[in-house]
Amino acid sequence: MRCTCMIAAALTTGCTMGAGAQDSPTTYAAFRNATDTIKINGNTLLHQGDFTYEMRVWLDGEYGQIIKEWADSREDKAIALGDGRFVASGCFNDINQGDCRGTLPSLTSGTWHHVAWVRQANVATLYVDGVSQAVFGNTVAYADHADSVMAIGMIFLAQHATPSFLGKLDWIRVSSVARYGGSFVPPLESGIASDANTQLLLKFNENAGATTLTDESPNGFVCEVGVPVSPGATATSPLLGQVDCSLSITGQPVDQAVGVDTPVTFVVEVANLPECTAPATYQWQRRNPDVVDPDSPDAWFSLVDGGGYFNTRSAAMVINHPTPSQATGYRCRIAGGCGCAPKYSDTVNFSVACPADFNADGGIDGADVSAFFERWEDGC
Repeated sequence: MRCTCMIAAALTTGCTMGAGAQDSPTTYAAFRNATDTIKINGNTLLHQGDFTYEMRVWLDGEYGQIIKEWADSREDKAIALGDGRFVASGCFNDINQGDCRGTLPSLTSGTWHHVAWVRQANVATLYVDGVSQAVFGNTVAYADHADSVMAIGMIFLAQHATPSFLGKLDWIRVSSVARYGGSFVPPLESGIASDANTQLLLKFNENAGATTLTDESPNGFVCEVGVPVSPGATATSPLLGQVDCSLSITGQPVDQAVGVDTPVTFVVEVANLPECTAPATYQWQRRNPDVVDPDSPDAWFSLVDGGGYFNTRSAAMVINHPTPSQATGYRCRIAGGCGCAPKYSDTVNFSVACPADFNADGGIDGADVSAFFERWEDGC
């Protein structure tokens, strides 16, 4: 039986691609406040054995709690990240400290990372983007307790609030098995699925306006967004359904100078994150010289193939037999990707070297004859 997670906050517009695993690389929960929290009503069962905590996370720099399950000093399963350091538990190799901790310079702020905290036998390893960053031997695991409390983000315990991390969480999975035993290629969201070893799986892929969030693990934990584990504590809701654009322009078209009857080719290069299956579309546009304001709706008109224009809806447009009168400015409108508003390339232009335009004023008239004889008389 699958339970759902009650959500207190409104959702923003997201990129949806059907039910189940969604290849939306940037649909996430945004943790903007130290008091943001999601209460998980349930308990994981790791049996003091192997486990994996993994997530796709973006840190904004501040150190804070990602996830924590706690029952006084009897159970402590947690990960906290930020400011180039980490604290991870579920097991420990120092009884006085009760967790594993250290610096983590590879976990840079302002970008997405895959983080995995894995215990196999008695060895615990912290991986960042599939590479081992810290190893702890001879660890002792915490026991499971039915009266523990669990939260993502801020957790309020024993009259003390452990603040949430600040950043973004795309998905998180807790498993009662060691899923990685060496360097690995971090999985895409579409490769993250629930199985018999999954204890918690949240993907934050709900649509705008949704009021429930599904835990896809067999446990089907009920989760309450913005609700503290301790009644009366101050708590706020992370924003769900957040979407960033997956598309980026990696190569801009450039101005060109060509000879008579030499084709002009403008090329734009784009990159789409591999998790997003929405293809990019292209539309080349020409500047309207009769409209002064470049931001006017009439300042640009879309081109179609014909009249010397080819491939006007591709990344590389060709202008055959270009003339000076056509050199009014061009750009490409790029749409598609997940969560993307249309993007525009740089405005570029071309010039045509015309031998008859001897004085290079853009026209062919008697002044070109005079300019020719002036050069001839000057001997150049």
